Amino acid sequence: MTKKPKIALPVNEALREHVTSIGFALTLSKTQIYILSILHYGKGYRGCFRKGLLAPHSYGSRFYTPGVWSLHRKGLVQFVNEHLPGDDPNRDVTLTRAGHLTVQLLKESGIYQDTMLKAGVTQ
Repeated sequence: MTKKPKIALPVNEALREHVTSIGFALTLSKTQIYILSILHYGKGYRGCFRKGLLAPHSYGSRFYTPGVWSLHRKGLVQFVNEHLPGDDPNRDVTLTRAGHLTVQLLKESGIYQDTMLKAGVTQ
């Protein structure tokens, strides 16, 4: 009798639905990469705002809301306090475990570092 392996991690259904529609593919636009990267660096929306990454009229602030909703549909970010579609998601947005893993892939490829330089982060 063979035992089934135990899988301890919970399944991120939004990510699963997005990446398995054609096998396994995770695609991110440049805007989504930018938003994911600054959310990671700022440790969420509030940190990004405090660090000036979402200053008025900046690239991030112009495309933040549609970018966050796209990342949410892909299972890469979550709203700490649940919001309904159409609500302002500019509060309490953090990366999911899948979002953090995606950032690690972006770092491995050098895309994260390039993105942070474009955002004005030099450290």
